[in-house]
Amino acid sequence: DVRMAVQALSFSYPQVLALTDVSFEVHSGEILGIMGRNGSGKSTLLRCLMGLLRPSAGDLRLDGVPGLDRSVAERARRMAYLPQWPEAMLFAETVLEELRLTLRNHGLADAGDRRARELLARLGLEAAADRYPRDLSAGERQRAALAAVAVCRPGILLLDEPTLGMDPPGQEHLARLLREWTGEGMAVLLASHDVEFVASVADYD
Repeated sequence: DVRMAVQALSFSYPQVLALTDVSFEVHSGEILGIMGRNGSGKSTLLRCLMGLLRPSAGDLRLDGVPGLDRSVAERARRMAYLPQWPEAMLFAETVLEELRLTLRNHGLADAGDRRARELLARLGLEAAADRYPRDLSAGERQRAALAAVAVCRPGILLLDEPTLGMDPPGQEHLARLLREWTGEGMAVLLASHDVEFVASVADYD
């Protein structure tokens, strides 16, 4: 089934045309790789999909439901977004508390620490659960931010340069987890200029 359908999406910054007639579909269980050099519009596209920017034209449907008129909060019930710089997502006192906040915000507090700690273990962050997020390495912060947005198990996951600062073991953790999630029906949009990583995980790009 189609998780997200984008039709003729366009966006312009003042005097700069960033996106022109972008169209695609992504289905449950698929990873779509969005490739391009810095400045090619990858981040702009994800921000438009999440509602952080408003397209000048086009259509967006989430699970068949019109999405462009939905607020960021409404879209967040269906999808999660990890920006390129994880510092923007991390503000709690511990890594575990970051995940607890997400669960509370989605009315999933009853899922509790079991789900949060399980996800941290799957990302190789079990030992960092009680650490201050900004004291982590760049790759660990990236994985902590991913855990914080994905712990609610969204149907759609938008990732902007998720391997930034990650060492090879961290990338392997991420690739394995993405395959597990898509095996459970999640759809993933992966924006990156890391050709090797995209080639290793994406169904198409």
